[in-house]
Amino acid sequence: MQDKKPAPDQTWEEKSVGRRKTAYETVSKDDAPNQMLISLAGIRPGDAVLDLASGTGEPAISIALHVGGEGRVMATDMTPAMLETARQRARRLDLGHITFDVCRMEALPFEDRTFDAVTCRFGIMHVSDPLAALTEARRVLKPGKKAAFMVHGPPQSNTLWTIVHEVAPRVLHIDDSKKVERHFKFSEGDELAELFRAAGFDTVGDESLRRTVVTPDGGPFWNELLTRDYGKLIDALSETAQSDLAAEMASAFREYRKGGAYELLTAQRFITGTAV
Repeated sequence: MQDKKPAPDQTWEEKSVGRRKTAYETVSKDDAPNQMLISLAGIRPGDAVLDLASGTGEPAISIALHVGGEGRVMATDMTPAMLETARQRARRLDLGHITFDVCRMEALPFEDRTFDAVTCRFGIMHVSDPLAALTEARRVLKPGKKAAFMVHGPPQSNTLWTIVHEVAPRVLHIDDSKKVERHFKFSEGDELAELFRAAGFDTVGDESLRRTVVTPDGGPFWNELLTRDYGKLIDALSETAQSDLAAEMASAFREYRKGGAYELLTAQRFITGTAV
């Protein structure tokens, strides 16, 4: 058996390559989590919203469509390349009321009590100091307004991600356990809710969105996730090794195939709090 080596460390600029390749061109094709964030944050047409760790535009694009031209959205991220992709999406949709700023969520360059809502989709688990990030989010919120942060639900409720990140590291002979641990940080337990309280939020809530996603059997649907997270390593494989990886993926997902489609679980968790 070949020994596993640690997965190569990557900067966010390097990680952004796969994410930009797989980003949506315009509107989100899986908008239910974005709409849940919008609802839980109490976002209304005309609101001013700050979206943290916007990446390639999720959920900032959906929020901009929701608040309309009378509102405004500030999309932020620490990686300029990802925000450039979000900017291109906004341009295609003629969303002139969304602006972009490169910054870290632990040190926001905005005045106190500026925004009607703060959102974050899959960003808080990557922050070195989540309490500082949440304290900043509360600082820039108007009193009585809400923050809504989305993280991943538990591994057993996220079939696609879990299987891809079990099979790929095995075939690539890498130890990617740190990525898995970080991905599911805050998925269970009360740690994130307690951090919201420590940051000064009131009325802290905890909601979940669980769905079964039916994917037609039209080809290797897992390739998008593989490209996003392992593209550089896969490109370096021989044709034989790439074929082996494809076969391993097909075998791992076979049990989820029912009636010409695949039924996969997905789950997100939402922690909310009100600024005082």
